[in-house]
Amino acid sequence: MKNEERFSSKCKIKEFKSFGLYEECQRKAWDQYYEEYPERGTDAYGDKFYASLSKEEAEAKRDQLLKLLDWASFESKLENEDIELTVSDIRSEIMYIERYVMQIPPRSYETR
Repeated sequence: MKNEERFSSKCKIKEFKSFGLYEECQRKAWDQYYEEYPERGTDAYGDKFYASLSKEEAEAKRDQLLKLLDWASFESKLENEDIELTVSDIRSEIMYIERYVMQIPPRSYETR
């Protein structure tokens, strides 16, 4: 079972007296999901995975992400939800690391 299904399966429509209560359960389930599995490229992802890094660790992580820029997809996730990591996600994560962890002005990184 995928992680998404584990959260959304908590709400079975037959168990609710109204569709509004079902929708509220679904919203709470998705909120819990995104709290546990924040989307790549978001501040929530940065807060969970990068905020606690030292400046040295952050610089190493930024360098790893820079190497991924040439391999990530330019397609947006809206066009293809199966894409796990996009150029936009990586740039956002690098920006988060530089701004909030390394505390330097974020730079622009071009690819290909």
